[in-house]
Amino acid sequence: MVLNMSKSMTVSEIEHQIKNLPQADQIIMLERIVHNLKKTIVNPEIIRVPKAECKGLTEQLNRIYSDEESQLDCHFINAQIKSIDRD
Repeated sequence: MVLNMSKSMTVSEIEHQIKNLPQADQIIMLERIVHNLKKTIVNPEIIRVPKAECKGLTEQLNRIYSDEESQLDCHFINAQIKSIDRD
């Protein structure tokens, strides 16, 4: 998987290149983009949530996952396995 991306590319140009990749490679590329964005944009201080808010969040997640499927789609699992081999 080789993408020729410069820092001056537009989002639509990046999207176009990603769309031309096979689906598993798209997922791997998007995971890498998210990982890099988290490292560069998210401040660790912003991530901290007061304990009082955590309880409400946990309750909301428990309600969601009591009704919804919590397993990953097989395409995501395969992409994760492929990305582990590459790292």
